[in-house]
Amino acid sequence: MKSKYLRYFFSILFTTGMVAAAALADNKEIIFPEVLALLLGAWVAVSMPWRVNRIQFIVIMPLVAVSGVVLVRYLRLPSMDPIGPETVWMRMIAAYLVVAVLLLVSRSTLLPAVSAGILPVLMGTETWIYPLSVAIMAVLIMAGQLVMERFHIWGAAAADAVKPQADGIREKTPEPVYDHTRLCLQWLGGLPFMMILSGAALFSGFRFFAAPPLVVALVTFTMKNSPSGKQAVKSWFMLFGCSVIGAGCRWLLCEQMDLSFIVCAFAATALVLLFVDFSGIVFPPAGALAILPILIPESMLPTYPLQIAAGAAFCVIAGKLVSVLIDRIRKPAADTGQE
Repeated sequence: MKSKYLRYFFSILFTTGMVAAAALADNKEIIFPEVLALLLGAWVAVSMPWRVNRIQFIVIMPLVAVSGVVLVRYLRLPSMDPIGPETVWMRMIAAYLVVAVLLLVSRSTLLPAVSAGILPVLMGTETWIYPLSVAIMAVLIMAGQLVMERFHIWGAAAADAVKPQADGIREKTPEPVYDHTRLCLQWLGGLPFMMILSGAALFSGFRFFAAPPLVVALVTFTMKNSPSGKQAVKSWFMLFGCSVIGAGCRWLLCEQMDLSFIVCAFAATALVLLFVDFSGIVFPPAGALAILPILIPESMLPTYPLQIAAGAAFCVIAGKLVSVLIDRIRKPAADTGQE
């Protein structure tokens, strides 16, 4: 149990340090909300829930961050408003496809990369500080994991070692076999629902209905035998609960008590880890939703959890529908093969 709480402590320090660095530099683009999702999967869980090695982790995360910034800077049509909903929607779709291709080519399931690619598009980030920050944090997370493994705080030798399933919900079940064909179908099947989700968010003005971590959750729910899909209510509540934690900490600590964002990050991370410990669920996309409110305008805080709740419900339903459809498409072929 000591090793578990050490991982919690280091995760709180890491997230707080990231926001402190942004405060010192007076640049919010250093803040990468998905860092808490990465920490949940790479430090808090004693075995990474994604198919990825350390080199891939360090390479993929900055690459998708760069791709997001490139899309914001260069993907635009003369007839469209460069910051209008049509343009942002087009860029979000492009970012989703870029990440899907990269993960399929690398044979990786590092799903937080989806959020890293879409976030700069949604926030209109044009500077290279963001991908540089992502690159530094990716290296630090893997270095920290290596050190913790060396001292038996993380990994198979850790006292509380329990292998997580494919999306991070802890179950003592074997890790699923990598199925490249199914993953291709999952990305393709998720695309129209991602387009509906992001289109509805952008054209309605409720942008966080399609918050980047929710797109990660959508892809996660399409996974075969996903524990998050089997525990849909728990998964939805985890997403919604973390959004309430993030918005609540920002509103109370920063807007009402006039405290620093550093205090907000510390409190939000600690509460998310308490939530994880109480629920027994390590669901990485949820963690990012607790840090994202640091970046959004104060006026959006009251509706933020409601937008997340609605978007998460859509993702649960859409993801499970895609999963069922893929199984039905592939079953006849499997049956024929058996005959």
